[in-house]
Amino acid sequence: MAEVVASDESGAGVAAGSPIREVLSSPDFRNYWVAQFLAALGNGALRFVVVWLALELSTNPSAPGLLGVALGLPGLVLIIPAGVWSDRLDRRRLVVNAQLAAAAALAVAATCAWLGIMSLPLAALLAVATGSALAISAPALLALVPSLVAPHRLMTGVALQGMGQNAALLFGAVAGGGAIAVGGIGGAFALLAVLQAIAAGAMFRVRLAARAQQPRLGMRGDIGHGLRFAFGNEPVRSLLLIGLLMGFIWGIVSILLLEVAKNDLGADAFQTSLLFSALGVGLLGTSLLLASRQHLRRPGLLLACSVSTLLGGGVLVMGLSTSYALTLFVMLAWGIGGGITMTLQRTLLQRHTPDELMGRVMSVNAFALIGSFPVAAAVASVLSSTVGSADGLAVTGVVSIAIAIVLGWRRPVRTA
Repeated sequence: MAEVVASDESGAGVAAGSPIREVLSSPDFRNYWVAQFLAALGNGALRFVVVWLALELSTNPSAPGLLGVALGLPGLVLIIPAGVWSDRLDRRRLVVNAQLAAAAALAVAATCAWLGIMSLPLAALLAVATGSALAISAPALLALVPSLVAPHRLMTGVALQGMGQNAALLFGAVAGGGAIAVGGIGGAFALLAVLQAIAAGAMFRVRLAARAQQPRLGMRGDIGHGLRFAFGNEPVRSLLLIGLLMGFIWGIVSILLLEVAKNDLGADAFQTSLLFSALGVGLLGTSLLLASRQHLRRPGLLLACSVSTLLGGGVLVMGLSTSYALTLFVMLAWGIGGGITMTLQRTLLQRHTPDELMGRVMSVNAFALIGSFPVAAAVASVLSSTVGSADGLAVTGVVSIAIAIVLGWRRPVRTA
């Protein structure tokens, strides 16, 4: 039987039966995917390298945390303004310039390490510079997907982008550790600089249609306009709240599960890392499955089912489990549910957001994920000290199920 062939906007023949091949047939999307993958890989590796650098520079136990704050704080401060810049400016150029700035900061860090003049204050300054560049590019990178794929392939584009980002973050620590083993701290920073430079080159080759310029209201006015749209319209508001819930739950699990694995399940460091690897496998597998789907008839309904069952339900079972094997299986299932929830949440969010507001809505979504972590860490600390880490997970699961049912089964989400 002859293969059914459709035509894309350029007239080139693509296989209608292969959404992934159709999306990847675009050189612009391929260049974009390489750019965001390398940027995410460098970001994941940078976290490892920065912590290792802190351990080499100081015996103060707070040093790794201080450098971690220096690297992550710009994301909280700049992510919302970066969304405005993403909507005001040429997104491709914004990403290229931010990646080149990150490469320059990393090259300076490599030079300082090779010259033996690196210090904790200087490392913190360079971490702030690099973190700022990465934060500025983040909303634009996310907002570009709808511009690079046909509307009926948005879910495939979002899933492929998520696959690349998740895989890069999972392997980032390995890349960082390997780079240090081969070239030392200086060599690791140099490698990360090269990755960002290559990412900038790939993004430079992406071609985008010209966007109409929107009236500017000033930074405060543009931010206010974006926030009013984000929280004044359904299903955007509910989808953003689901993103906030995801970030909050992940923050608690990433802290409490480590304690449960070590103290209650008797797992060593490697066995504990396998739990999070199982999560990554589930995320990647589900993203690949959704990316290959020709059409999803009721995406909002599937999102409602996923967020109201697997998201909180998995955490509840983690807290109740006394078996390492069961917890490993639950983490795999939780990753599967997480892949569904993350992909559909962002697909529907972008589907219901106009392009001129895409950067600001993506920045609010990213801020919800980033900003929820400090609150989640504080809650995890209280739960651990009052009811214990295992019971803390169980409590989090029960509360999450209740909140997820209220959010997920609202009509605007179910019918999105």
